[in-house]
Amino acid sequence: MSEELPLSLSFLGGSLSSCAAEFVTFPMDQLKTKMQLGGTQGAIKYSGPIHAIKDGFAKSGIKGFYWGFVPAMNRQFVFSGIRISIYDKSKAYFGLDSLSGGIFQRFLIGAFSGAVSSFLCTPLDVAKIRIINDPKKEKYTGFVDVLSKTWKNEGLVNGFYRGSSPTIFRSIVVNAVELGTYDNSKNLLMNWFGFSESSIALRFWASVAAGFFASVASSPIDVVKTRYMNASKADPKALKGNEIRYTSPLDCFKKIIANEGIGAMYNGFWFLWLRLGPWCTIMFLTWDAYKDYVGREYKKYKVKKALKSS
Repeated sequence: MSEELPLSLSFLGGSLSSCAAEFVTFPMDQLKTKMQLGGTQGAIKYSGPIHAIKDGFAKSGIKGFYWGFVPAMNRQFVFSGIRISIYDKSKAYFGLDSLSGGIFQRFLIGAFSGAVSSFLCTPLDVAKIRIINDPKKEKYTGFVDVLSKTWKNEGLVNGFYRGSSPTIFRSIVVNAVELGTYDNSKNLLMNWFGFSESSIALRFWASVAAGFFASVASSPIDVVKTRYMNASKADPKALKGNEIRYTSPLDCFKKIIANEGIGAMYNGFWFLWLRLGPWCTIMFLTWDAYKDYVGREYKKYKVKKALKSS
């Protein structure tokens, strides 16, 4: 078992492992966002994943798939650092080690850590989505510009925290399922099949399960969040081209179902899973490797410190 890390090192581990996963899978996140818009709000309606990939490559090449990368990484560094450190410290507080029970407790702790981190990082999520959906730079020149204009034109609540409720709700669901499934899957594999706690196979299959179930649970919320946050202002009567405005996340959900059917809740699902599945695998494997290495070094540091003070 890895040495329990102090809050700062736990935060850094969550940040670095998540940024590594974000770098590899960001193109899928961008394509997923475009598919979720489903031709609304001035976006192109793609016939399928291949159409979305071809269109993106034709317009901007490979670099176009990393448009919006800077705000995504900024958001991920802060968001995951907060959620992982809260999750780790909460598990330690309640004594939930690798072989203990606590199935539901892990889901609850994951939900709590997701809620707190998502609330704090919603402004960065808004900036990421708006930059991704402005590839021609017609509205924003970059990360600083979108933050500045959103603050000036829409303010804190209507601008940065527009869509905070679906964002937070999504984060509660994703983190509860993702973190809870990962730890509970490891617990099951160790107790039922005798996997070693440090086994790469254990961590790999647990991360695969976490990515799949998190994708299934979060897709409907993710679609609503993307559509709602991309609309700059709530005006239920205004139509701008084919852009439908929404008064609330619930209104957005109802209009999607009414106009496009329940299947629209899984627009971009394959990109979501192709992104979240590998993302979870890279993140969790990196996170556990970080804890193994840094935990050993931190233990040595504590021993040396204790010897010096004795």
